[in-house]
Amino acid sequence: MVKFTTLFLLLFLNFGYSFAQCSGAPDDDICRGLLGGLIYNNLYGVSENPFNYQAAFYPSPFIDLQGNQDLEAELRILSFLQYDNGLSVFDFSNKPSYCFKLEEDVSRIEATVAIMEAWNIPPDYSGSSPFDDIDN
Repeated sequence: MVKFTTLFLLLFLNFGYSFAQCSGAPDDDICRGLLGGLIYNNLYGVSENPFNYQAAFYPSPFIDLQGNQDLEAELRILSFLQYDNGLSVFDFSNKPSYCFKLEEDVSRIEATVAIMEAWNIPPDYSGSSPFDDIDN
């Protein structure tokens, strides 16, 4: 699972994220809903109203995100944010009845993919991995 401290460092060091913007404890695992909220706040701004974006009104691709709360709108926006690769931050392709699972903890790979897709960072396969649980 991704620890809150790890995600904070990634967002702070790479994207200027402020610790004051977050409410998690440093050793907490991070859930999908919080990850999505952090990504949205970094892309669009903490005070930005998600209902200023047309994608907030699109039908949700996730059956458990059908409400009109700010976080649900933010996650809908991220679900439709695509660059030229056709993938969204929280990809739902080929999963028409997929649940987002707001409270479920995310793995390192899920968090990495979401962050890379949000900022359209292409994967870099050169070099070796410093992690012993990933093939080089």
